[in-house]
Amino acid sequence: MGEPWAKGSGFYLPCTYSCTEGGDGTAQGVYQNTYDNPGPSFAASNFVQGTTNPKWRDQVRLGQNATTGLYGVKYSGSAVWFVCGGDCSWHLTDVPSVYQHQYFDAAGYPSYPLVPDEDTVPPDVIASVENTAIAKFIDSVNGAESSNNLTGRSIKHLRHDLHSVSNPMAGIRGQITKYLSSLTKGKTGKISKKLLLRNVRSAYLEFTFGLQPFTDDITAILSDVSHRRFPTVPVKGSGHGRYAGVAESVALTPSTGITDGHPYMPCTFTRTYSCRIKGAVRTHASGGKIGLIQSQRLLPHDWAPTLFSILPYAWMVNYFSNIGNIIDALSFVFSDLTWACKTTRYEQRIEYGDVCINPWTPFGPFDGLTYDSANTFAHGGGTVIKRVETNRSILLAADLLPTLQFQIPTRPKQWLNMMAAFLPRVQSVVSLLTSK
Repeated sequence: MGEPWAKGSGFYLPCTYSCTEGGDGTAQGVYQNTYDNPGPSFAASNFVQGTTNPKWRDQVRLGQNATTGLYGVKYSGSAVWFVCGGDCSWHLTDVPSVYQHQYFDAAGYPSYPLVPDEDTVPPDVIASVENTAIAKFIDSVNGAESSNNLTGRSIKHLRHDLHSVSNPMAGIRGQITKYLSSLTKGKTGKISKKLLLRNVRSAYLEFTFGLQPFTDDITAILSDVSHRRFPTVPVKGSGHGRYAGVAESVALTPSTGITDGHPYMPCTFTRTYSCRIKGAVRTHASGGKIGLIQSQRLLPHDWAPTLFSILPYAWMVNYFSNIGNIIDALSFVFSDLTWACKTTRYEQRIEYGDVCINPWTPFGPFDGLTYDSANTFAHGGGTVIKRVETNRSILLAADLLPTLQFQIPTRPKQWLNMMAAFLPRVQSVVSLLTSK
């Protein structure tokens, strides 16, 4: 039995800087003030904990799962020294002897008011990311155990596919031939736009959902013939999603003592959630080869995915939901995995730009004042602060069941496919609604 273990370290961001401001003038004379600002620092703890597994070598040798759980949080980043300052001189336009000169400068480690902390990932982000990782992982397993081709789908479309290969794009080729024939006879040679559009649509659907999938299936089968497989093959799948990005400006805090110029730092806050599933699968290969039935995915656990794939408009269902992925997951043979683990990673990233200073006109652009100079400078202070939360666990069968999701298609080709399939019906509906 393993024993729990843990280790940790401290994380600290200091904040301390000083500011001097002063000036001289006809009305105020000479003055200078100094401010020391040991501002609010940031402290946190890095830690990682898990369980030891002293027999992991023996388990790996026997093809068993030697994965242990692990959880940790790590902060990273550093405070960066900055300097900034400025000066401004002016006099009364009508009375040059009445003048004012002001200046300030500041240096040190700035305060970083926005810092990453414990947070909860929205459930919809978790579902979307983990569904992607599960789908890619199962595809990786299918590719390791077979040609990754649903032969039942090919059999269902075999007649149509063979016709597509022997006589491709027949409709549109017929219209082109008819047009050329009419030209040779000295006729005007007109083609009905409605008929031409119908043939173009049919040719597109024939290529997208007939010829191209059939060609992909044949390519997968031929590639699998020379594919030599090891008894155990590593597999993996991953997904990630970025969300809740916020950009803003934060003033130097605590008070710098600067009443003019307003030093600030631009800041961007982003969050990323990722999931990775990796492991190894038994291929049931003998002499580097697998059986024909397994290779063409005709085993009983492949029947349900095949039946769903040959349903009319199943491809469109997959545009709006992940029902196909759920069926694949329910048909997955978990016992074929020799080992597998699931790792989730939640990263909060806060990026600070260098210190900036707004244009300095202390008293505003009033009439009657002439500015002799107004200069500012600023360097440093920018940094990146991150908090990464990692959780690794042994993969369970329930971890490979996706969450049901519905979404609106976002890729142009998806809408193009749907329009090509339903164009006649859309036109009839529009004609019905617009007819008098």
